[in-house]
Amino acid sequence: MKLLLIGISEEKISKLQDALSTAGLDLVSFNGQQDSLYPLIEQQRPEIILIDTSSTARDTLEHLAQLDRNHARTVISLGRNSESINRLAAETGLSLYAVDSVAVSLLQALTDVVISQLISRDKLAREVASMRPVLAQQRDLHSAIKFIMEKYGLADTQARDLLAKNAKHQKRGIADVARHLMETGSLP
Repeated sequence: MKLLLIGISEEKISKLQDALSTAGLDLVSFNGQQDSLYPLIEQQRPEIILIDTSSTARDTLEHLAQLDRNHARTVISLGRNSESINRLAAETGLSLYAVDSVAVSLLQALTDVVISQLISRDKLAREVASMRPVLAQQRDLHSAIKFIMEKYGLADTQARDLLAKNAKHQKRGIADVARHLMETGSLP
């Protein structure tokens, strides 16, 4: 089964390529002139098309669908799960076209994969990036407490209390004081 990707950035294609190829779809990418789209579609006869929502080639696809019922048409709804088509367009900037013979369940699965590959991966990367400073603060705090315990022979709770009292006295956050201690080897 052929999937034609029209006007989609190389970055998005690279995120989608492995998952879609593994699923058994033959990918054909097109980022050329609109007038060369007609012969490409006639030659390749893709069953499914993903196109950037801002692409002017959407007019060409609509024209082809009007000329011949065997061409891919806009997928407006996937039955009860039509919200995934809206999510596809809104969150990924892609529209879906398919020939009538493609099962709705396959289109739903394709939509889910595209959304997960483009959105979930980016969301995970943002979540990881947002956690890095928090984890760095925790490492600094843990290292500072261990440093105090070893240097002054204190128990864990005593080292924490000393760090907290110093932070309160300095009117600074405990993480800031811990980082200072680890950078300089002394409390501010």
